[in-house]
Amino acid sequence: MALSKRKFFNTSLVRQYIDVMKNGIAHESKVGYTSLTSFVSKQIQKDAELIRTGDIEGAVWHFYKSGITGKVGATKPLLDMLDANGIKYIIEKVYNRRSNKMDYKLMQPPFEIKEYSEMSKEEAKEHFNWFKQQIPSRLEQLGTFSHTSGL
Repeated sequence: MALSKRKFFNTSLVRQYIDVMKNGIAHESKVGYTSLTSFVSKQIQKDAELIRTGDIEGAVWHFYKSGITGKVGATKPLLDMLDANGIKYIIEKVYNRRSNKMDYKLMQPPFEIKEYSEMSKEEAKEHFNWFKQQIPSRLEQLGTFSHTSGL
C-alpha cells in the first residue's frame, strides 16, 4: 500500500494540493455540508485535469459529518460536477466499529470563529497559522481512516 501525505501537482490553473495519495488515487476530505463555491469548483477542475493527464489514476472526495453543525454531504451542483468529471465521492459516517461511536476528532480552534471578511489582518494570520499547524494531525487521521476502512 503506497500512502503519501500532502502531495502537490502543478496544473494549468495552479498547484493542486492532495490531502492523501494512496495507490495513485487522490483523496480529498471535506467536513460539513459543502457547497460548490468557486474554490471548490477549481479543486474539482484541477483533480479532473490530473486524471486526464495521467498524473493521478483517480480521485475520491470524502464528505464527513461536522461535529459542530451535525451536517454532512454536498449540494447537488457539487455532486453533479464531481460526476461530470469522473470523480467518485463518499458521504462518510465514521464510526468506531467496536463502540459504534464516531471516531472523528474535532478541531477546536483556540479563538472565536467568524467570517473571514470580518477578520482583521492579524486575526486572519492567526487563523491561517493555527490551521496550517493542524495539517499533519488531520492528514494522519484521514490516512488512518483510509487504512482501516480499506480504501
